[in-house]
Amino acid sequence: MLYTEKNMDYDDNYPTCRSTNACLRGYSDKVEPNDITKTLGVEPSSIRIKGEFYFKNIPNKAHCWFLDSESHVESKDNRRHLDWTIGQITNNIEEFADLKNRGVKFDICCTWESKTNQGGPTINPKQKEPLARLGLDVWWEVWFSSEDD
Repeated sequence: MLYTEKNMDYDDNYPTCRSTNACLRGYSDKVEPNDITKTLGVEPSSIRIKGEFYFKNIPNKAHCWFLDSESHVESKDNRRHLDWTIGQITNNIEEFADLKNRGVKFDICCTWESKTNQGGPTINPKQKEPLARLGLDVWWEVWFSSEDD
């Protein structure tokens, strides 16, 4: 189930947030990103191929598949980004489980940049059920800025 403004109190101007996003990440030694895309029927934001070089001439240790909310959701409320991300795969639960059984490790990494060096992202109880059903860990990379607006 996707969540709408009718059943969740979003605050798109989340006053303590400078920016936020959510990224569904899939990693595998054997399952290639194109296979993840075909199985889920969802186009990723980016992919990385095992053995190819992406950062400082260091080869990727695994195949990577990323679906990022950044260019799809305009909100400073991380819950809206999480909902968008969850919504991309909730209709593909069997395919998602198949990929996990084939060794693909998934999680959701959220970034959250503080505007005021106080406050923080939240998760709604309604989001916990689909995350648990999908077996997804969610974690946050939190940044604190020394700049004032």
